[in-house]
Amino acid sequence: MKIAFSIEKINSGFFPMHPYALLEGKLSVCIRDAQFFCEDGIWLVELGMAIQKWLTLVKTKGHVDFVYLSIEHDSPIFTISMDQDDICRIYSEWSEIPDGLPIQLTEVIKCFEKYLTVLDEFLRVVLELRFANLYKKYA
Repeated sequence: MKIAFSIEKINSGFFPMHPYALLEGKLSVCIRDAQFFCEDGIWLVELGMAIQKWLTLVKTKGHVDFVYLSIEHDSPIFTISMDQDDICRIYSEWSEIPDGLPIQLTEVIKCFEKYLTVLDEFLRVVLELRFANLYKKYA
């Protein structure tokens, strides 16, 4: 699993009242070299906050489903459901390939941690912000 993003818009006018909308961009999720999902207009900090919350829950409570909901959309953008043992399945209404592909939990965690690292680096270099500080203050 790989997640990549590109920044389309920096919504600095939303900050600090709505930090989740600070960065808007194109989000791409690939599974086994196939593009699972690719959409413009995703709020990347909002996704980061959802990921961080999920990672914390997984580390403290074990197997927990991930559901990425956005205030911009009526239904989840994508979900990762725990199946059995350490196997997850990923779903999205916007999927470009069949839903429910199995993925190792460790692969999802590694992918999500990398997403947060890249997001934090962009925030730090371009906006002189740290993701961890945004998460503590606004999540």
